[in-house]
Amino acid sequence: MFVQQALFKDDSEVADMILSLSNQLKYVIDYGEEWVTIRRELQHLKDYFYIISVRYENQIELRCKVADEVDLDWHILKLSLQPIVENAIQHGLRPKGGKGTVLVTIETNNELLNITIYDDGVGIDEETLVKLNDQLNHAGPAAKGIGMKNVHEQIRTLCGEEYGLTISSRKHIGTSVRMQLPIRKEMDSNDNSSGVGR
Repeated sequence: MFVQQALFKDDSEVADMILSLSNQLKYVIDYGEEWVTIRRELQHLKDYFYIISVRYENQIELRCKVADEVDLDWHILKLSLQPIVENAIQHGLRPKGGKGTVLVTIETNNELLNITIYDDGVGIDEETLVKLNDQLNHAGPAAKGIGMKNVHEQIRTLCGEEYGLTISSRKHIGTSVRMQLPIRKEMDSNDNSSGVGR
């Protein structure tokens, strides 16, 4: 009903926000999936970011760059990108104030899928950066970025300890989080009970 009213009033922004939120909820509550296509994960991220951009009056921009050699039908862990982007906004861009950009790049290196999330926010001092990377790899929640730690641990559990997240940053310049995953071009029937990606 609310969507119909918004459309009737020609309030396209409200209608788009509701549609994005609906898409997010459907994606999140679709249980039984651990792996999804890059295409689906990026679409979910864009739905999430639309809400963010409206909330912050279009001061924050999302950009995505996918290398030519990357197939959007390859598979990555579901809900792996949003926690990192959310962390970039909360701890990088919001403290900075004003405009900011989150850039997601996806490329390959040998048999690795490299996904890097950059922000041009406040950055992290060297001492804190060392602690954050150390907390990623040790038991207990990180002081910041608990969602990132969960993603890191899930990647290492499902893919191996050679994979996961690495944080790089320079104070007053910005932060990058690199995610390394194995390239998964096809899904095994045991990977998702729903059979997604087959």
